Amino acid sequence: MFGNVQQARDLERFLETLGGLLLPLGLLAFVLFAAAWAILRVRTRYRGGDDPAADAHAMLTQIGELRRQGGLSDEEYRSIKSRLSRRLEPPSGRPTASDEPSTDDTPREDARE
Repeated sequence: MFGNVQQARDLERFLETLGGLLLPLGLLAFVLFAAAWAILRVRTRYRGGDDPAADAHAMLTQIGELRRQGGLSDEEYRSIKSRLSRRLEPPSGRPTASDEPSTDDTPREDARE
């Protein structure tokens, strides 16, 4: 009988301790969530204007200049260019700019070929 009383008191102390930790743990979880949300918002704001295609075009220009200066062999240039070109390809199923109908009357380059 004495063991059951001791177990009941231990359980009661444990539940009191647990209850005392719920509020601080809940607040900590809320603060972490709010911080993660704020970081994502700031990151999106400052990185939102980045265009991966523009970065790839700039890189292609730079490696072309490096090849002209003799820093890259033709084989290295073609290898890097093919990897960068894959980044520029739109995901399958989405039309490219050349697939979309033209709204102006000027002929497109691909239409002349």
